[in-house]
Amino acid sequence: MSVLVTRRQLFAGAAAGTAVVALPTLVGSAASASAATRYAPFPVGYSTGSSLLFETHANIAKTLDTIVASGGTLVRFDIMWVLAQPTQTTFDWGIFDYAVSESRARNLTILGIITTCPRWAALNGGNDGGTMRPKTTALYATFAGVVAKRYKGKIAAYEIWNEPNSRDYYAPDPDPTFYGQMVKAAYPKIKAADPAATVIAGVLGPAPDADGMMNPIRFATAMYAAGAGGFFDAFSFHPYDFTQDLAKASLWDNTPARRMIEIHALMKANGDGQKKIWITEFGAPTGTGGVTEAKQAGLIHDSLIEWGEVSYAGPFLIFTVTDNTNETFGVVSSTFVAKQSLDVVKQLQASGLPLGTRGKAFKANADPALGAVVSVNYPMGTGAAQECENGTRYQTPNGWFSSPPAVATLARRYQFVQKTSFANTYQDYDRKGGFRIFYTAATGAHAVAGVILAKWTSALGAAKTDEYTYAADGSRANDFQHGRIVWSATTGIVTVTRY
Repeated sequence: MSVLVTRRQLFAGAAAGTAVVALPTLVGSAASASAATRYAPFPVGYSTGSSLLFETHANIAKTLDTIVASGGTLVRFDIMWVLAQPTQTTFDWGIFDYAVSESRARNLTILGIITTCPRWAALNGGNDGGTMRPKTTALYATFAGVVAKRYKGKIAAYEIWNEPNSRDYYAPDPDPTFYGQMVKAAYPKIKAADPAATVIAGVLGPAPDADGMMNPIRFATAMYAAGAGGFFDAFSFHPYDFTQDLAKASLWDNTPARRMIEIHALMKANGDGQKKIWITEFGAPTGTGGVTEAKQAGLIHDSLIEWGEVSYAGPFLIFTVTDNTNETFGVVSSTFVAKQSLDVVKQLQASGLPLGTRGKAFKANADPALGAVVSVNYPMGTGAAQECENGTRYQTPNGWFSSPPAVATLARRYQFVQKTSFANTYQDYDRKGGFRIFYTAATGAHAVAGVILAKWTSALGAAKTDEYTYAADGSRANDFQHGRIVWSATTGIVTVTRY
């Protein structure tokens, strides 16, 4: 029954409302003589999935004690419907009651994942692991309400399933419409049983579009279309990237870090921009794909201090505490020998998770006109960038600059930094030979460079196209509002045509 123990191999290497609910109990430190009190901008904890439930009592205690010793305040584990309600009329809460009791004894805040489906409630007769989705949303919602009633005041937050954008966890295939209806059905049941509970939707992995998987933006878009908006208090995501921290990954399209930025934009477009995004799984497996203990520790360290820059930053949960026979994501080995990551988390927690040097610089040089910060700052060309709701802020060798969103998107793909402010429909960039991005609402954002840019005059207006192949001989051109400039590949002559 431990199908959910192996949780992370699926997404390895994938490049792919209402007022915010106050959670004061999630911010304090865990009670421990050895754990330093901290005042961090967001809670930090660990996701154990189902693995915690199948440990011996001694190892459950060691696992939870490791969380406390590292300064963690939050623990995430499965509330497995497949075990808790084996038949429609019988319940078995033993292991869940024990895990809840032991967690609370250590003053850990609990995030429960209401997941897996018993055969009697599952579509198509279910499967052994419980990964088949429910046959009706009402059955799931009823169970969610029972869980919330039983653990009222004990479990602070609930996630609606785990990674429903994967067949491995949501069979027979990802179904965002049905999932959105599940969220809509479960939310009022949980709130009726425990009004203080935080309900978290999404719980998405960074899957690509492939057989049995759906990328998180497509999934979340369809989830909203199914009416899930307004029926959750926060959204959660698992931005696994075993090679890059959040900052480095934010530069590139289709990375998990960029998916988070896109999820926030989608939430804002649907009236949920003020809600938090919780990272409920993040980590990397040591000894796999070149991930050393030092690499794992660096990814966790850098991502933790970067996450505090983002306006929608909710809790950050590391996957996981201990290694097992299938995976090595733990901050300690299967015999509880500490890895470098454990010391990193301890040190950061004790210091209150301060921003990094560059994060502090961006905070001190913010442009209020750009609005709330929606990305961590990331290196770009000879400088760095940080995206906000109304544009992007840049730290460059030439000073601090801001760009409109469309201009910033194009600049990120070229990775050039500014040397002037955006004015008179364009902004100039620090590149030998000249580089300029034009933007108007009517024409969009387009780049002009080199010899073509040298021949441009204001009489031509803003660019209407990027540079394109104009003739079979390789000649290149840009179109403008009032003309065209063509560079001949054979003669080198630049021709300006006004119209």
